[in-house]
Amino acid sequence: MADGCELVVGADGQIGRALLARLAADGRPAVGTSRRPGGAGRPLDLAADPASWELPGRVSVAYLCAAVTSVEACRRDPAGTAAVNVTRTLDLADRLRGRGAHLVFLSTNQVFDGAVPFRREDEPPRPRTEYGRQKAAVERELLAAGGATVVRLTKVVPADWPLVRGWAEVLARGEPVEAFRDMVLAPVPLDFVTRVLARVGEARPGGVFHVSGAADLTYADLARRVAARVGAAAGLVRETSFADKGLPPEAAPAHTALDAARLRDVLGLTAPAFPATLDPPAGRAA
Repeated sequence: MADGCELVVGADGQIGRALLARLAADGRPAVGTSRRPGGAGRPLDLAADPASWELPGRVSVAYLCAAVTSVEACRRDPAGTAAVNVTRTLDLADRLRGRGAHLVFLSTNQVFDGAVPFRREDEPPRPRTEYGRQKAAVERELLAAGGATVVRLTKVVPADWPLVRGWAEVLARGEPVEAFRDMVLAPVPLDFVTRVLARVGEARPGGVFHVSGAADLTYADLARRVAARVGAAAGLVRETSFADKGLPPEAAPAHTALDAARLRDVLGLTAPAFPATLDPPAGRAA
């Protein structure tokens, strides 16, 4: 292919793996990278010497899925995680741009402080966490250089989300579960996220897109929904606070849902109002 292949950086992660599978199913020439020795795909560890990176000669689209995504890890080691999430990511972006790639950068709702719901794509970032600051720094550089699309994500959940599956199994036995009353999420299905990313790779529109669930709900509300689906009593959901688990306040923003108008208006895509993939099958545990 004269235009080069599509490259999924971080194809051993949840999103990268699913995206690579979607591109392959669509018949699009795509390769992935892996930071694990002997892993599938080309070796590329952002924490390693860039001389060890193996990049294709020509790349049409590069999806930058690899990062240290733990908010706690970024808080505890800001310098070490920034070396991966910012310095090496921008180094890789420069190299890929030189190979002809349009860059698709996976970012997060945490570039905002969560004080106000439904932040728009054109609003300036106001990060509260170190992870959010690192993502915002990369966004800024990529957008200034051009040839990049930033995709900000809220909570991405697979069809068989272990949290929901575990709750369903416990609740179906008539046993209680704990869930946060003061931590929210705006869940969006993994399958929809990969659909968006593949569409962005086709259109290469540039700028910022939000991929978000339609509204926030608390983890306790989510657990009660699971209880209803498996026929368990709502009272089996024991509400707890994030503070009881020793989590810092920045780990629980008041709002996570984003305004996704540009996704609808430019790409014609709208996330489900509530991801049906979160619900276990009716009448039994997932």
